[in-house]
Amino acid sequence: MEDTKKPLFRDYFRDWCEQTLKHSFDQLCDVQRSKLMSRFFAEQVLRPRNPSLLPFADEDIEACVVDGKNDCGVDFISRDDGLVLMCLGAQGSRPCPRNARGLLLLQ
Repeated sequence: MEDTKKPLFRDYFRDWCEQTLKHSFDQLCDVQRSKLMSRFFAEQVLRPRNPSLLPFADEDIEACVVDGKNDCGVDFISRDDGLVLMCLGAQGSRPCPRNARGLLLLQ
């Protein structure tokens, strides 16, 4: 019997990063990977299921990718008609920041 593995989220994510950036995934730092993971999830997982959640233009999508001090770990945020979408991408060996744990309860 042949052992076939089902592709994992991280496999799709890795391929998408390399195709989008035209750059090796292994050369990205954890911060870059986290931002890209949030964008990937929004574009490739959420958009096909609910297109109205995200802006349509690539420039607007890029503007939704955020990173800064005291952002509670949010890497992607968009707002439309009173609906706010926040994505937190965790990539690497660091645990979830203590101040971001409360955001996970908003799901």
